[in-house]
Amino acid sequence: RILTLNGKSAIAALGNSLASQVISPVHIHCSAAKRTTETAEILASRLSGIIYANHGFYNGGLHDYLELLRNIGLQKQVILVGHNPVVTELHYHLTGNWSVFMPGTCAILTAAQDSAADSISFNAGSMQQHALIHPA
Repeated sequence: RILTLNGKSAIAALGNSLASQVISPVHIHCSAAKRTTETAEILASRLSGIIYANHGFYNGGLHDYLELLRNIGLQKQVILVGHNPVVTELHYHLTGNWSVFMPGTCAILTAAQDSAADSISFNAGSMQQHALIHPA
């Protein structure tokens, strides 16, 4: 499936909103599916982003997303464009907060204040949520 015109508009608005909150370049890891790739491309155009297509995201589980985060570490700002229910599960695992992730929802997370960047294990509750942005 491809993004609808409304979906493209909502993601463009999200990208514009995020532009004031991120430091470029941001690293955007997305599923190789058409819809998530389109989402990543729109965000990249607004955020000077670098896109990495991840073929394991489409059928992947929580472990796959966590493994990617472990490999990236906390040295870069990262946007993950993936699929539910795994994205919702990932958010819950990292923050301990349950939120509904509809298409186009974005959460801004950072490492907990007491977590050293080189030692964070991405265990449950290891991240703090600063914002949860739902599509317009």
